[in-house]
Amino acid sequence: MLDHVLAYLLCREWSCVGFTSQLRNGRRATLPNRRAATVQFYTEQAVEDPVCGALLETAHGFCYPVFAGLRSDQRDAAVRELAPRLEGAFNRYPTFMGLAEDVEALEQTIGRPPRHRVEYYMMQAVAPPGTRRPPRLNREPLVREAGPADTRRLLPLQAKYEREEVLLPNRSLNMDATRRQLRSDLKRQLVYLAELDGVPIAKAGTNARGFRYDQIGGVFTEPEYRGCGVGGHLMEILMRRVRQEGKAVSLFVKTQNHAARRMYRNLGFNDGRLFVISYYH
Repeated sequence: MLDHVLAYLLCREWSCVGFTSQLRNGRRATLPNRRAATVQFYTEQAVEDPVCGALLETAHGFCYPVFAGLRSDQRDAAVRELAPRLEGAFNRYPTFMGLAEDVEALEQTIGRPPRHRVEYYMMQAVAPPGTRRPPRLNREPLVREAGPADTRRLLPLQAKYEREEVLLPNRSLNMDATRRQLRSDLKRQLVYLAELDGVPIAKAGTNARGFRYDQIGGVFTEPEYRGCGVGGHLMEILMRRVRQEGKAVSLFVKTQNHAARRMYRNLGFNDGRLFVISYYH
């Protein structure tokens, strides 16, 4: 049924690149290693019927639900059907991530509110970016693609990004984990940086690479260089690279981050749909 599940997901991949990227091995579609993640799917009658819902569950309790196209009562029925298969995730204090209505259906199944709930807008580029000027700085920064050799150079910027955009309240940053994840991303993802005198001042990259869409994330500029067009310049270069590979782009941004949303709209992104990450740990 992998082809059927993938066909369902690809019709709405802009909203679930984090899911489809787990099914991609080079240009081929494949199931993830069962010890790392499992994929559940839902049909309303027989298994052979068209797929109308799917859910990715990782070994760490991360759940990515996709029930697009279902009415609320159908979505509730899908969650009830899948819930017995997710008891392990529920017992491990899961993290749910997806469009708001899909995440809320899982929340209702658990029957208790999450400890933390962060709201975003999931946006996709639907128009060419507007005309933009080069960064408004005394000197033009060097912009280049980053690789694993840049891990140490980028680590301070990555740590600032995580403290500002990712870290939950009353949590401290684990620098070893941040370093390992950054090095892994620099191997597997597209990451561009802007630097002055060899010091990174901004970065932008992908955080999930699907079949038809790449998802952009980790966009961050040092506070003293914000408002100068550096972030938008990096985004344009990154988006151009993704499009050269024949893909479209999407991203999610915190609802209260008005400056970033304005930049993304100027780059041709729509206002998007409400996207939620619910943390039970």
